[in-house]
Formats: sequence, structure tokens, C-alpha cells
Amino acid sequence: EVALPGSRSVAEAPSANAPSADARLAVFDVLGRRVAARSLSLEGGYRRAVRFDVARWPSGRYFVRLTVGQTTRTERLTVVQ
Repeated sequence: EVALPGSRSVAEAPSANAPSADARLAVFDVLGRRVAARSLSLEGGYRRAVRFDVARWPSGRYFVRLTVGQTTRTERLTVVQ
């Protein structure tokens, strides 16, 4: 599970049943620039919480992309300061 401070869960691992998987989480602005990224190791299908400090991000729309193996999931995120 990917959670941001003060907001709801924005994405969950697409392959939570995999015994062991590497996951990549990236956040992009509307121009496609990567503003944050994390690399995660998922073992035994456990959910992981990831927090980003969005205090320095300008208000606006962002896209959170979670990739596990060959599966990718993208969710919208709105930051309001």
C-alpha cells in the first residue's frame, strides 16, 4: 500500500501474491518529470507503506506509478497546499 501524509491510499501492489518481487514507485508531475522515486523489495506478498514529504511540492496534479514485475499501475494524486 502506498500512502501519502494526510491522504488516502493511492495504490497497492498489483502482484501482492508473488512470493518475492522488486517494485518501483515513481511520482511524476503533469509535464512527465519524475519528482520522487523509491525502490521496494516485496517479500511474501506483504503490503508496504511509503510516505513522501509533499510539503515542498507545488499544488497540482501528480501521477503515481507502481511497477511490480511486468505489471504497472498508475493513479492520480492531487496535492493542495
